Amino acid sequence: MNRRHRTDQPADQWSGWSYYGAAHRYDVHDTPEATAACDRLMDRLEAARDERTLRKLAYDDSNACAFVRLVEMMVDADRITDLRTLALDGDGRAFATLMELLVREDRVEQLRAEVPVFASARAWLAHTLVRRGDVDAALVELELLESDPEHGHFAHSERLNLLLAHGRVDQVRVLAESGDRPAARRLKHWLASAP
Repeated sequence: MNRRHRTDQPADQWSGWSYYGAAHRYDVHDTPEATAACDRLMDRLEAARDERTLRKLAYDDSNACAFVRLVEMMVDADRITDLRTLALDGDGRAFATLMELLVREDRVEQLRAEVPVFASARAWLAHTLVRRGDVDAALVELELLESDPEHGHFAHSERLNLLLAHGRVDQVRVLAESGDRPAARRLKHWLASAP
């Protein structure tokens, strides 16, 4: 089947695909014959638009190929609402795919709209803003995410990385001098490795 997005292009962790195209990148079967049989079945189900069977295989039978094909169909048809519904039901794979789609297509406003529902969408938004060249806005988003109990440490680490990557050593130094131990450690390491 022809896919809408390429999966063979280099990408960073924010713009790559985790599941879209994964059946072609990872060996999920024990034999080449099993892989070929699965590909034929998935092609047949997609050609017939038999999403009901794909969902059953993906969720009831934990069939990784069926999940990948289901996601590919949703992404190719730009079915963001369907991906969001799966993510709201607790499917982290669907959430990752939703975020990856929005980042790849530079849909900043849609990423912003996801933040009230998915706190970690703010990190994806921040990295999209960096890609656009708006480092200040990205830093604001990461700082806001720092107050989230589940994602705060990650957001703080990302903010420190971003500050240092963009030469804002003085801002990291201010944080370190105010008692921010992660900032102090990061600054010490950065200064030791600076040319």
